[in-house]
Amino acid sequence: MKFKLWTGLCLLISQLMTLSLDAQPKQNPKEAFQQLRSAEHAAVLLGHHPDLLPIKNLENRSIVAVHLEENQSGLFDSIANLYAPVASLSAKPYQDSADLYNLEDDLQPYNTVIVTLTADGLSDYRNQLYLQDISKRKAMIVVILGAVRHPLSIHLSQLKCPVLYMPTHTSVTASVAAQIVFGGIAVNGKLKKPLGPDMPAGKGNTTSAIRLKYTYPEELGISSESLHQIDQLAAEAIAKRATPGMVVLAARKGKVFFHKAYGFHTYYKKCLSN
Repeated sequence: MKFKLWTGLCLLISQLMTLSLDAQPKQNPKEAFQQLRSAEHAAVLLGHHPDLLPIKNLENRSIVAVHLEENQSGLFDSIANLYAPVASLSAKPYQDSADLYNLEDDLQPYNTVIVTLTADGLSDYRNQLYLQDISKRKAMIVVILGAVRHPLSIHLSQLKCPVLYMPTHTSVTASVAAQIVFGGIAVNGKLKKPLGPDMPAGKGNTTSAIRLKYTYPEELGISSESLHQIDQLAAEAIAKRATPGMVVLAARKGKVFFHKAYGFHTYYKKCLSN
């Protein structure tokens, strides 16, 4: 299998993602890719806001992800930061307060807010009031992780923002959700059953992919096992002092299938390559 490798691409990002066999050593890459594909097909976008999702004009955005619940928040943040600087706030320190409005001061520096929560979290009246308040003053995107088991009482018209519904709640789902928000993955799913008053079965909007997608090599017909050769080449180059470190990114047809850092920025070994 022939493919090109671009090495030495020092990306100014806070975290790296490697969607290769090395990223999930205990998981069969073909099975992982099938999970990724299933999560893509199941995703549903509610609310028509093409100016906001996928997020455009990143240079004019100051973005924060607010996680009303902690599950998979770390992975969502790491993927989001591959596209743009995204700050992260957890609502956990504020849960004991009478409301969530104490978060307001922390949101002041940002003009775009991504809120992640589960379906049960969205059923919480306190969370509903908080989301409605944010949507009046900030550009907001709501990401629901996990199946809705009971009809929601809130109306889309009350939120006035795009709502991305991911029926499953796994690490793969969090990855797909972040990529949909930033345009790495398109969405065209439809609701299989009604979720609430103005969310009937069959409802769902579509988007187009506008940025690179991060995927498994198997999506492009490349074996994850074959990519171990990159590790060997990088280790040899560093051992022979051809370079103190490197970042390797491999992409094909707009899809990144390998992205990994090796070594250090300098021979002083004070700063890891990223």
